Amino acid sequence: MQTQDTSAINRMLASHGLGRLEDGAGLMAQLGFLVQDHEHLRSLLAHCEPENRSAMYDSLRPHLRFAPKALDVYIAESAERATRQDLPTIDEAGNINFRPTPTHEVGSDVAVAQAAVNASLAEHHFTVTCRSCTKQETFSGVRKADAVQAAREAGWVYHEVDGKAREICPDCPAVTQVS
Repeated sequence: MQTQDTSAINRMLASHGLGRLEDGAGLMAQLGFLVQDHEHLRSLLAHCEPENRSAMYDSLRPHLRFAPKALDVYIAESAERATRQDLPTIDEAGNINFRPTPTHEVGSDVAVAQAAVNASLAEHHFTVTCRSCTKQETFSGVRKADAVQAAREAGWVYHEVDGKAREICPDCPAVTQVS
């Protein structure tokens, strides 16, 4: 490891009140003590490069505050979780495997992803509540007008009754203004 990398890691460890890389087993004892439970250890192992998992497990195991399961059990649990959540997996050869998404869901997945990206980049959010059914929805936009326009494009209708602004969702019939 390069000296610059070692210095950066030692600074990060020191900022958390831990020893230095040069401490060897003393540092592993500190790190092992910080592992909270089986789920935490499984998560750490899942984030470790596959070729380093065995060494990490063997180094931490004697210092854990609980009796660990076998390494294979944690790996199997991670694989089961990845399958259950449709997460990509890495096989023994290091290849990333994605579960195929059924074609009927791709369009909606893209729309959901696009909406999430738009919302994260938006500076303005417009939350509307239907006066009839109390359904609530939030629309986002770079400008305030963009957020309002998104609500209108989604079918929300603005009504002003007796000087009060009201929003009607696309699922409810629009109420006309009474003279």
